[in-house]
Amino acid sequence: MSVRLCTLMIIAMLLGACGASNAKPTSTLAPSPVAETEIPSVVPVATATTRPAATAAPAATATIAATSAPVAKGLRSAECPFDVPSGYEVTCGYLSVPEDRAKSNSAMIELAVAIFKSKSDNPKPDPIIYLEGGPGGNALQGIPLSFEDRFAPFLADRDFIMIDQRGTGYSKPLLACDEYTKLVYDTLDKNLSLDESNRLMTEALLACHSRLAAQGVDFTAYNSVASADDLNDLRKTLGYKEWNLYGISYGTRLALTTMREHPEGIRSVILDSTVPLQSSETDTPAAVERGFAQLFKGCSEDPACNKAFPNLHDTFYKLVDQLDKQPVTGEATNPLTGKKYTVLLNGESLISVTFQGMYSTSIIPQLPKAIAAAAAGSDYSLFFRLALSSAIENEYVSVGMFYTVRCNEEVAFETPKALETAEDAFPQQHGVFDLSSYIPICNAWDAGKAPAIENQPVISDIPTLVLSGQYDPITTPEDGQAAAKTLSHSFFFEFPGLGHGVSIDDNCPRGVTEAFLNDPTSKPDASCIASMSGPEFTGTGGAVTLVPLKQEQYGYNGVVPKGWVEINSGIYARSRSADVVLFQLALPENEANTLSRLTTVLKLEGSQKSIGQLQTKALKWNLYKLTLQGQPADLALAQDGDHTFVVMLVSDVVERQALYDGVFVPAINALVPIK
Repeated sequence: MSVRLCTLMIIAMLLGACGASNAKPTSTLAPSPVAETEIPSVVPVATATTRPAATAAPAATATIAATSAPVAKGLRSAECPFDVPSGYEVTCGYLSVPEDRAKSNSAMIELAVAIFKSKSDNPKPDPIIYLEGGPGGNALQGIPLSFEDRFAPFLADRDFIMIDQRGTGYSKPLLACDEYTKLVYDTLDKNLSLDESNRLMTEALLACHSRLAAQGVDFTAYNSVASADDLNDLRKTLGYKEWNLYGISYGTRLALTTMREHPEGIRSVILDSTVPLQSSETDTPAAVERGFAQLFKGCSEDPACNKAFPNLHDTFYKLVDQLDKQPVTGEATNPLTGKKYTVLLNGESLISVTFQGMYSTSIIPQLPKAIAAAAAGSDYSLFFRLALSSAIENEYVSVGMFYTVRCNEEVAFETPKALETAEDAFPQQHGVFDLSSYIPICNAWDAGKAPAIENQPVISDIPTLVLSGQYDPITTPEDGQAAAKTLSHSFFFEFPGLGHGVSIDDNCPRGVTEAFLNDPTSKPDASCIASMSGPEFTGTGGAVTLVPLKQEQYGYNGVVPKGWVEINSGIYARSRSADVVLFQLALPENEANTLSRLTTVLKLEGSQKSIGQLQTKALKWNLYKLTLQGQPADLALAQDGDHTFVVMLVSDVVERQALYDGVFVPAINALVPIK
């Protein structure tokens, strides 16, 4: 879970708890047993058309299918196993499919499915099916946290289908590894060497494997081909003549596999942050090195960033060496539970969490400032939060499925020597991306070895949109170009300044994606790319200009920093990274209740006693100095009749005073209720 997602989730909790008119609270739906009723098939209005074909390169022998093999059963309706976002019509159910289609006596497994109904009165007949990354990502589990921000716009014209792929999420069986997740939490405060870390990780994963094997899991049946077959069964079960595949990260590999195995039902394909089948696991250290080089280059070529944080490359690696000699510890809070964790940061973990941070377009702009602040010894808070965020994300990934797929169709094509030496060319990585750690795990995993076709490019003339982020540290633009090379009706675009998963992170790629869906046979208008630039690096010392604001929903006139983005009514972020957020709200309750509610819902920490007062021409404000997720949260409350006005600035340790003087106090002085 990214830091930005945590911020947006906090905002949603605040609005939902305080009854804002535009809040979207979630309902509470407990998981229930699968009902026996069938969901009616969807019959699209349009007639079927002949679709382009997809093959592998070179051509492979046909997949063997026993005629007596079991087949998928209908989708049985069930109560949604997640909190359904308010305002959406969602149908949930489970699709029963064979665990191994090549066996006539195969066990049946269940796949969790959620179908979001389009907002259109006349939706297009071809829905979008979303393919989660990982491998092993739990798609449905994250719906309450991210659907509104990431996927809701797609409902304008089409139904949107989400599935927990076999082995993941709410599907059964679940190849999760609680042993590994617990280990990550338990060692957050430990100064482990890489050897010790790898040893403990291997022990936890092999314990997980033994547990799953004892439950009867056939690991050889959990791979991309089997998941592609599942998707085809789902499409036919729902009655769609064709649909649009939409994959991010590993989801693109699954999409490519489905294009090869089942091209007949595919109208178009969106590949965002692409994993070509022909890519090599041993390419990982080079991709990481490219990502770091892009970060340092981006800052050096940005005049303001280069002035504020010169020689960022040297600063970073000196900090790595410094932390290896003398690690630091700090606190981070889980925004979902409020639980605090002590986090230890050494040089190796700094490399790891910085790499993880570069996945997120919202975190990239904060990294130069965070590196410089940590090097000065003044603030490590972003890295502590990133370390905890990485631990939390393990709760949203079925780690057993991750290793089952990787061992079968990635690591299986590598020699032990290639894995052991892949990082030798990049000594600055300090062994953090040592691929030899796969060897003992995959040797024991019993996942089998995929046939050669799974390491060969897919050839297809199905219309395909291929999207890449300039700063993506793992699925590089070159990966996207490699996949597009054998897709004859593909359109490739690279987006400046963006990280991993561009279609859900920025309006430009989202608009390109929507244009492609409307007409996948024509190159979409991507002129918006010309107006994009590198990341909006934060903390570069730019002056804040305040502009007048009339906020009719909450009934006040005031000011807001010029260029800040309104991410919800009355809530403004300095940039899309949401690293600094200004709240200006009016809540329908007295001041005491407002303070209590804010501290409870947002898990604000610190004394609830006012540290002072500020009398303006319009209102008398009580001031509070608190923290939110380890970040300074300056709060001002003023009761006016039966409402309480709120001004809160969430900033950071380094910039707190400048933002307090330049944004927080001026916003208080300028806020005047509209009578």
